[in-house]
Amino acid sequence: MRWRQSGRSRGAMLLISSASNCEKMKTQKRGFTLTELLITIAVIAILAAIALPKYLQGEAARVSEAISQLSSIRLGEEGYKTGNGLYLTIAHGCTVGTPPCWDTIGIDSPEANTQRFFNYQVLATPTTFCAVATRNANANPPAGFPNTTVCQDNSGAYFGTNPKGPNPNPPPAGNVCVGPC
Repeated sequence: MRWRQSGRSRGAMLLISSASNCEKMKTQKRGFTLTELLITIAVIAILAAIALPKYLQGEAARVSEAISQLSSIRLGEEGYKTGNGLYLTIAHGCTVGTPPCWDTIGIDSPEANTQRFFNYQVLATPTTFCAVATRNANANPPAGFPNTTVCQDNSGAYFGTNPKGPNPNPPPAGNVCVGPC
């Protein structure tokens, strides 16, 4: 670098740098500053704070699907018991038209929809039953809470492991829902 007097004004001096000095300055600046990193982290945190509640609201809506289906199953089981004197066990993935299945208790199969979020089954004894909705791992969008289980017993009480579910407490001892929920 060298100083050179400007031709226009007498006292003004210009700093002249060579091209090699400019290249050195360009190559020495690498990476991000701490301020740039902190701003990036703050922006990501703000976006996450906005998105997470929306995601959880969607999961709560999916659980409402299960609660609605469990209510239909409960009504079907009660109707079946009225006519036959006992509750009916129904396995997940049963074939409609081959008893015991959903049509046996007079309801449409909750598993007929391939876009469903839950798989359903009924565990029964002659005097009590537990309708179980377990999160479908193949659901689209993918399961956010893969271990979510919602149950309803013959008294109408809900139990489950869903963070937004109707009752996060386990069922009381002796209840047929003790195993799955």
